[in-house]
Amino acid sequence: MIETPPAGPPVAEPKCAFGRPGPGGVAFPAEFPAERRRADPPGRVVPRPAAPPDGFALTFTSATPGARVARETVGAALRAWGLDGLADDAELVASELVTNALRHAGTATVAVTRRPDTVVLEVTDDDPAPPCTADPDPLGTSGRGLIIVAALAAGWGWRPVEPSGKCIWATFGTP
Repeated sequence: MIETPPAGPPVAEPKCAFGRPGPGGVAFPAEFPAERRRADPPGRVVPRPAAPPDGFALTFTSATPGARVARETVGAALRAWGLDGLADDAELVASELVTNALRHAGTATVAVTRRPDTVVLEVTDDDPAPPCTADPDPLGTSGRGLIIVAALAAGWGWRPVEPSGKCIWATFGTP
């Protein structure tokens, strides 16, 4: 069941490469039991959900709360996989990369893959221009996204995507 915020116009739901949107537009794999996809009443203690498969992907447009939903979904997946220690850093990196993609391209697809010794976070957009770091204004409120990514991820980079676009990736070592 998808709930609409109580006030204001409905928000477009993100599309998921493998399942249907769940509460708040967060997409869960089709294998998640239906009872795990319902919104729970406030104040109810909810058990940790079953771990998602070894990867997932979500697509956002500028009409969706992309950075917030990406951050929450990435963190929830890592915690469900038992990788709580990576969740905070990966959430912030996902937020920064999705924000950049939505700002410069208007769309973003987030993919997270769990491998035996690494978690790979990828954000793909339709802008073919390579990512660039800048010397941020010390008093400014932007321009630090890739600096944050470089500081928190074990590694990061980018590659072009056909027919036009790019994929920025970040890796996180697993304990």
